[in-house]
Amino acid sequence: MSILSAFKKRETKADIVAEKALEKKEKSASVPKKAAKEEKTVDVSSFKGIKANVLIRPIVTEKSSVLSIDGRYTFEIADYATKQEVHQIVEKRFKVHVTRVNVVTVHPKKRMRGAIEGRISGYRKAIVFVKKGESIDLSK
Repeated sequence: MSILSAFKKRETKADIVAEKALEKKEKSASVPKKAAKEEKTVDVSSFKGIKANVLIRPIVTEKSSVLSIDGRYTFEIADYATKQEVHQIVEKRFKVHVTRVNVVTVHPKKRMRGAIEGRISGYRKAIVFVKKGESIDLSK
């Protein structure tokens, strides 16, 4: 190590990270991107301030099929979703009139596989009541 090397500008981690980011940008600009996996979400522009990914999926079980005859539909929803958001999203997405929304937290369950204990993760679900005479086609 020479005396002059002490006066050289040392690269910091931030400089190194910035250089790598520039290199990645240059590479990505020259190479066409592969088609990314598309998520099934609603067009956000039509909701004005409402989170579009509130509804995760419809829950299709024997019980929910029986409830759908009476105009009650069950959906898995995001943890942060409120009843009002679910109400507005379902009305706009499926073009039906929602009369009531019930929200239930399904707690995680323990499962044993031999001596190993695991668990099934919990989730939140919403039971949406639709006006009589209207229905939601869940096959979409």
